[in-house]
Amino acid sequence: MREVIWKPALEKAGIEYRPMMQTRHTFATISLSEGENIGWVQHMLGHSSLQMIFTKYYAWIPKETRNDGSAMMRAYESVQGRSERKPDMATLDHIEDFEEGLVKREAFHHAL
Repeated sequence: MREVIWKPALEKAGIEYRPMMQTRHTFATISLSEGENIGWVQHMLGHSSLQMIFTKYYAWIPKETRNDGSAMMRAYESVQGRSERKPDMATLDHIEDFEEGLVKREAFHHAL
């Protein structure tokens, strides 16, 4: 395949020779660094789990988090409010919904 298809295609496109695997790596790093969904990149590369993506390409995944808990606190405060009053039942229901959503999200990510 390399001699019959790959090399002639690169020559026709005016691209210097590079192994097919290097092109695959380039696809993954550009996709992830530009913010493509990690699951989509996993699917496009044909991996059965996200483990390979995280192991090989973690450095290329944009770090848009602060890693200090502030995002979680903003989400929590948005359903609880900042007042010192005792939460009413509706607020408690929102907190339970929020916590249930976090559990479902975690289970979904583990399933990938």
